[in-house]
Amino acid sequence: MMGKYMNTDGVAFRKAGLALVCFFSLATGFGQTRYSLKQCVDLALQNNLQVQQTALQVENNAVALHQSRTNLLPNLNGNLGFGFNQGRNLDPITNVYINQELLSSGLSLNSNLVVFNGMRLQNLILQNKYNHEASKLDLQQTKDNLALNVILTYLQVLSSEDQLEMGKSQLSVTKSQLERAENQVKEGAAGQFLVTDLRGQMANEQINLMNLENSLRQSKLALCQLMRIEMNLDLSLERLPEATLLPYEKSASAVYTAARENMAVFKSNGLKVKAMDKGLHVARSGFMPTVSLTGNLGSSYSSLSNRFIPTGSSEEETGQFVRFQGTESPVLVNQTHYNSEKIGYSRQMKNNLGVFAGVSLQVPVFNGFYASNQVRLAKLNQKRAMLDLETNEQQMKQNIEQAWLLMDMAWRKQDLIRQQVSDFETSFQAAKTRLENGVISAAEFLIAKNNADRSRLSGVQATYEYQFRTRILDYYQGKLGW
Repeated sequence: MMGKYMNTDGVAFRKAGLALVCFFSLATGFGQTRYSLKQCVDLALQNNLQVQQTALQVENNAVALHQSRTNLLPNLNGNLGFGFNQGRNLDPITNVYINQELLSSGLSLNSNLVVFNGMRLQNLILQNKYNHEASKLDLQQTKDNLALNVILTYLQVLSSEDQLEMGKSQLSVTKSQLERAENQVKEGAAGQFLVTDLRGQMANEQINLMNLENSLRQSKLALCQLMRIEMNLDLSLERLPEATLLPYEKSASAVYTAARENMAVFKSNGLKVKAMDKGLHVARSGFMPTVSLTGNLGSSYSSLSNRFIPTGSSEEETGQFVRFQGTESPVLVNQTHYNSEKIGYSRQMKNNLGVFAGVSLQVPVFNGFYASNQVRLAKLNQKRAMLDLETNEQQMKQNIEQAWLLMDMAWRKQDLIRQQVSDFETSFQAAKTRLENGVISAAEFLIAKNNADRSRLSGVQATYEYQFRTRILDYYQGKLGW
């Protein structure tokens, strides 16, 4: 992708860039899948493992937040027990010791609601909320970093393609001159040295072409790896619209100010500091009492539990007598007769049903300095989060200043090379005409040609270098588009 310059002294350079764009548009249009920049970024975001891992952390923090909120609800637990006893045991129904086999069972529902625990649950909700929001911003930052790498690699592929085509064009010019020189030698109009000089030049350009081809292959491989697709050295990319090269408007300090307002990493670090602050409040709640409401609903069963059913009555002697007027008469008593019957499981559960409700107060007196140590750890985590925030801000500021200097150097460099391209192109065209007329030697022609070739390649590199640098500064300002 060649830049469109603001003055008219690089006309030849701009035309060469336009020709290269047309060439690639034709060369890649026959039955070959072409990737746009957006497709490359989308594929990378979809397939990248680090993005997927960060997304899992977001889900993990979402679950933690949901759990901290549901901790405000009362709990409810059911208990069911069944046991077999033999020997001397306590009957759970009659609470009397017995010495026989016993089957017993118990069923209960328990509930507990924390009314106050030093605002521990409320602060834990806020801490998990900040962590969840921070993790979502971390995910966005991971995506932005990946997108920037894809964009820069995409531009590198385009730059390598332009340089390769320019190398081919240079080699084509040398071949034409070599063929003309060979004809001149056959006709006796030039010496053999002209042919050998041009053959040496052509060998140099062929080697350079191999290096450019390898650079293009490496760039395509890097892009494929970022997208996590199979290596495709025939990868075809859509050309980007021609860019108008203008001086970058914002200063380094302005870029840093925009970065602090827009970059996800700054917002994430700020939320992590807030989360650590709430973590300190959670730790301090360990010194506070806990007030809870409790309730219990339960019943029990015993295999020895019986009920007695009256079946009738009769008079029976007690073994005692009453003496009246010298006569003893036996004392009789009315005795009721019963049959025993096992009480069923469901009836016992109904009959033995009991309900309990109450309030409990737990006051921490001594817990092995656990609460105080938790507070110390929370304070350390808070300080570490603040230091991380300050360190990241300082590192980001340094990175932005360095990126701005590189951008400024790239701008001044491409501006100088643009004039150089125009000058060397004019010298090359003059040398070509003079060589054809036999005015200069092959060595002088090759010097002019090499100067022109190197300046063209430098122009392509400088154009892309400036675009790389401006893209990075845009990324810091949250203006990364594709």
